[in-house]
Amino acid sequence: MSAATAHRRALAAMTLVFAVCIAPHAWSLDGARIVFAGRTADHATNIYVTTPEGAWFEQLTALNALNGSTSHPEWSHSGGSIAFSSNPGWVGGRIYLMDADGENQRPISEGPDDWGATWSPRDDEIAFSADRMGNHQSSIYSLDLNGGREIRLTDPGVFAQEPSWRPAGDAIAYSSRPDWADSFDLHTMDGQGGNPNQLTDRGLSDTAPTWHPRANVIAFASWDDNGLNGDIYTMDGDGSDGRRITAHP
Repeated sequence: MSAATAHRRALAAMTLVFAVCIAPHAWSLDGARIVFAGRTADHATNIYVTTPEGAWFEQLTALNALNGSTSHPEWSHSGGSIAFSSNPGWVGGRIYLMDADGENQRPISEGPDDWGATWSPRDDEIAFSADRMGNHQSSIYSLDLNGGREIRLTDPGVFAQEPSWRPAGDAIAYSSRPDWADSFDLHTMDGQGGNPNQLTDRGLSDTAPTWHPRANVIAFASWDDNGLNGDIYTMDGDGSDGRRITAHP
């Protein structure tokens, strides 16, 4: 372990009271590490890595409450990179990449309000939510990491967010609603935005879909009409076999 890494782990271990944001792919695929965004007592929000047992904590980014925040970290399938959302200087969020040890941090998207990255199965593309048209009109975009080409995957007039790319196959799950609707439903599409398929239509807000790493199953959160009470559900990738996992007040 390098002296710099040991210093980062020691600093993180000194501040163990976090407000935590866990992203859909917070676990590395080898199951050895968890990445998350944590807010410390001084209101700084940064990216951290820990073990499933919490044996150590390593801080990977170094923003303070005055110069921005970070959120929604996602492991690449190879385990060598992390995508995350960052808003340095509070001037608008963009998608960033960094190495697994926090080195080589760099922006890859245009902004100004990009968040929630998800990796393609081959780690050659990233899909994310973005507000490019104003009026909080979120759409889902994809970015080719080899050529830098960015395309919008969802149509204008639909509020779409929270993409999750299926680890084994060309499918992206996401939550969306028409502009006039109050609740979100879950949908899937392919990596080019084609073959859309609506999975839920229950009159509730179904959000935050997350693919199982080795199965055609989606976990998601479902909220009542006031958005205050929610539970975790699962279903197959075609919307069948829905099951409620939690029943919390």
